[in-house]
Amino acid sequence: MPEQSIIICVDDEPMVLDSLKAELSENLDGDIYIETAESGEEAIELLEFLAQRDSQQVAVVISDYIMPNMLGDELLTRIHEQYPEIIKILLTGQSSKEGIISALHGASLYRYIAKPWCPTDLSLTVKGALENYQKHQKLKTQSQKLAKLNQELENKIEESSHFIEQKARELQQSIAYAQIIQQGMLPEKTCMDEYFKDYFILNKPRDVVSGDFYWVHKNNNQLIVVVADCTGHGIPGAFTSMIGESLLNYVIIEQNITQPKDILEALHQSITQLWEKEQSSNHDGMDLSLCLIDYETQILTFAGAKNPICIVQNNEQMQVVRGSRKSIGERFMKKKQVKFAQKQISLARYKNYIYMYSDGYQDQLGGGLKKQKFMSTRFRDLLATLPPRTMAQQQEILVHTLKEWQGKGKQIDDILVLGFSIDFSPPHA
Repeated sequence: MPEQSIIICVDDEPMVLDSLKAELSENLDGDIYIETAESGEEAIELLEFLAQRDSQQVAVVISDYIMPNMLGDELLTRIHEQYPEIIKILLTGQSSKEGIISALHGASLYRYIAKPWCPTDLSLTVKGALENYQKHQKLKTQSQKLAKLNQELENKIEESSHFIEQKARELQQSIAYAQIIQQGMLPEKTCMDEYFKDYFILNKPRDVVSGDFYWVHKNNNQLIVVVADCTGHGIPGAFTSMIGESLLNYVIIEQNITQPKDILEALHQSITQLWEKEQSSNHDGMDLSLCLIDYETQILTFAGAKNPICIVQNNEQMQVVRGSRKSIGERFMKKKQVKFAQKQISLARYKNYIYMYSDGYQDQLGGGLKKQKFMSTRFRDLLATLPPRTMAQQQEILVHTLKEWQGKGKQIDDILVLGFSIDFSPPHA
């Protein structure tokens, strides 16, 4: 990552530029540098100059719409063509509907903010843009490392059989490195601690790396939580999971699709197009559950690809909210227009315990000599007994029960269970 991120503000009115620079300098944390330009031409020259610096990188461009010689949508479109990773924001009080639509399509516009702007809205928008840019850069770096690792593995397989033992050791080291990369793509603990007051993550890959993953993103008052189970386990499952995480970033953060059913449909379309583009016979996909939690309306909107969620409200009977009966990227659905359903559950006036999971726990063999599956009914019955314990205590029960059930048998699949509580119950008098 470059040491310093740059924001470029473009407006033909110097007073507006001074105001923008003052507000952003006051409200932004970290090593952020703000540059200004009074025209589209000056902004392009500035970008070309800054592109030559290794220690600095332009993260965000905020442009007015009405400017001499070059309108804001034309400027942002030209920037997007040459520097697609830069986050673009249109800031004006005079833009036409056509100009905004042009910027949305031609420049992949992040936000449109009307003048006079609200300082808080401006600050939150730019902070969110910087966060998205930094996440994209991190993902890009990790993807490059993963591609390099994949190439290294392919090269090693082609080498002489006389070095099989040595190459086996190197392979194990590479898999361990892949584990580090995969762990780095999961939400950081600091983010999880910020989003959830009480939660647990039971994540047990069958092998070193996993085909199961979880993904979290917060935008203003809305929190999106995903638990996904990719086809396979080990390295194939891990590669598919990394593709899934990349597509979630693309669909939700870059395309700004936020309705759960629309997200699932966009994911299905993206992953099937990816396999077709590669002319691959690969039929790998994902089963997943997705929750959109609106803290303002106190409503949870759910969509699932085969996987359900379980909710316990105020320690009452558990609800099982089921998803659609099809997978993301399912081979028999590739040529069809796939539609997913979504459901809404009110969380208001309750302390809510929400559980999202892959099928690994319920499919685990054990139970003595018969070696039967744990089964979904037994698993849901177990979840229903967990509240009102703390999430740490609940995780201990799940781990202990799984260990007792599995015995000395092998783990047959990746296991992922995410549990968290959201308290909207009225305060006690």
